[in-house]
Amino acid sequence: MRLLLASGVSLTLTFAGCLTIEEMAPPVGPEFLRTRTKNDVALSVLERGREVYLADCTRCHSVEPISRYSKNHWHTIIERMGPLSKLDESRTAALQAYVLAAHTVLAIETANERHQRMSNGLPLPQRNE
Repeated sequence: MRLLLASGVSLTLTFAGCLTIEEMAPPVGPEFLRTRTKNDVALSVLERGREVYLADCTRCHSVEPISRYSKNHWHTIIERMGPLSKLDESRTAALQAYVLAAHTVLAIETANERHQRMSNGLPLPQRNE
């Protein structure tokens, strides 16, 4: 299993333009607390969701950067792929919670980086779309 995960990780690094796993699927940390509402899930559920993302989703394909798709698109992807991956309801819910929270964390980081660059008079990076 670890060999398979390592193979998927190395292929991902090749195809994703040298992004690290942490950049594509950030580990759950203190910054995730900012994404929570009073009805939100525990950090342990988000950690489980990341584990599902890195282990179960990579059984068939490489890790996709969370920021690649919108939150709505991720919801659709998980709804469609969860049953194909034979994820039970709790694993699917953990995955969904992690991806949505990670998406928010990455958006905050991007906004902070843009603000920092602008504050320092540096040009913003060009988007390749």
